[in-house]
Amino acid sequence: MLTTDQLPLAAALAAARAVAPPGVELRSWRDEHDYDAMVDIFHRARVVDGTGWELSTDGLVADLRALATRPEDSILIAEADGRMVGWIRAWDFGCSPDEGRQLMHSGQVEPEWRRRGIGRALLAGAQVELERVRTARPDPPGTTAGLHAWLFARNASATALLEADGYRRLR
Repeated sequence: MLTTDQLPLAAALAAARAVAPPGVELRSWRDEHDYDAMVDIFHRARVVDGTGWELSTDGLVADLRALATRPEDSILIAEADGRMVGWIRAWDFGCSPDEGRQLMHSGQVEPEWRRRGIGRALLAGAQVELERVRTARPDPPGTTAGLHAWLFARNASATALLEADGYRRLR
């Protein structure tokens, strides 16, 4: 029997909600409709952040499946005014020979909703979830582990948020 703090996203949601700005609700992924809203936010963000990277709903679903990640166990969503304004997903990417175990997170916040604390709340939730994953499945002997973020290089707000939290640029 799992305790509440061992359930995927239970502690993550609590951590995110504790620092969320007023009027922003945090929840986990609900259904396939969330994918479309996530991709829409991604497309609006990529225009502002200057990347040609593409993401489709089918691609997002395929990526989650390839990583053996269930969306209800790995995606946090921020809503305001009844609509999605940000999201983050967290997953154990496994080990790489040069960087050890990679506990990854990636997400987007609507450009017009940035710098209001939504990214901070989503990040707090993802970090708690990745630490839960690490506790449930300890690092392989002799490896190092770290939290890694995937983001657009020109996303100044996400870069500032992560660097203020102690992250450093790898590539």
